[in-house]
Amino acid sequence: MPVFEQKLINPLAMRFTQEHIRTTFRDGRLLEVSFSEIKSKPGTGDYDILLEAPFPNIEIIRWHPPRHSKDRREGDHWFTLDNRRLYCLQRAAVAHWPLRVAVVVDLLYADPGSVWRKFDSSTCGRSVTIGHSTRGPVLARWDWRSQAPTTCAGAATALEAIAVDDLRGEVAVLQDAPEEPSSLLALALSGALGVLPEPAKAAQTREPGCATPSTVDSSEDSEAVEQVAPPAVEEVLHVLEKQLGGGAAREGEQALEAEAIAEAEWQLRTPGNKGFVWVANWNTRYIRRLGTLRSFLESHPERFVVHPGQGRGYKVSLADASEEQKEEEKQTRKAAPAPSTWRKTGRGAAPQKKWVPAGGA
Repeated sequence: MPVFEQKLINPLAMRFTQEHIRTTFRDGRLLEVSFSEIKSKPGTGDYDILLEAPFPNIEIIRWHPPRHSKDRREGDHWFTLDNRRLYCLQRAAVAHWPLRVAVVVDLLYADPGSVWRKFDSSTCGRSVTIGHSTRGPVLARWDWRSQAPTTCAGAATALEAIAVDDLRGEVAVLQDAPEEPSSLLALALSGALGVLPEPAKAAQTREPGCATPSTVDSSEDSEAVEQVAPPAVEEVLHVLEKQLGGGAAREGEQALEAEAIAEAEWQLRTPGNKGFVWVANWNTRYIRRLGTLRSFLESHPERFVVHPGQGRGYKVSLADASEEQKEEEKQTRKAAPAPSTWRKTGRGAAPQKKWVPAGGA
């Protein structure tokens, strides 16, 4: 694992390495929940406040896009593979704008090649798109520059501080992170020398050589990791409901509803869709909170129209479909051939060209 040391830097001076991030971490935890849990405390040195996040420090490296990339002329900047964590931290920094904000980071000295392999940003890391999956529709694009007002008092100072951190290309010129109590001091302060504190116990069970749950070699944004361990949002919501009360759980349920609505609308707007909506993981991801797919669609008449079919079958259309689209669907149904029987003359004879509708003489 690459060697690192802890430094302070403004999260708005860091850049993303990937074009797209999911709305949840790989353990199913919602980004919105983690963002709301970020706290602040008085700053030190060049910074007004320091952010304290509910997740481990993000890892950054001084890096530049590959030579063949059109962004190569951008030069070196601070990049991270912990893209979802950076998104949360940048949102928190903008919430405190125009204060000069910093966060503790693990600064890597070397890149084993993971950054080069995973880099696919179309904006050289300035912004990132957000969606429920890498293959689903994009819900939003995050770029802190469009969220931070530049005309308010103190904005010029804040922008200058960000630029300074971006240009600090040497490890030595970055401000050191405040020293934290050593493990021995933590033992002494705990008042229980015979019993290890909980964090120490967790450290004993962690895999050897893994300083944080997310390293450059096994980043939380790895597509392979997400495929092996898909998010379990409903489990997170259940825990939130028990520990934090119905308010937080309801916010999570609303996020789940928005995800399901976006998926259904995306399918219905796909060219060639014939009124079918199919969510492969509905019974494992959504049904506990949202009920069956049909009942969920019927509970949103402002967005969907459910057309009953034979037996338990049904088709779906968008409630906001244009009149032209509705008329086209109507004409398509009318133009469908009616069931028919063919006259035959003798056993095994070929059907005649003339046909008679079912029930006709």
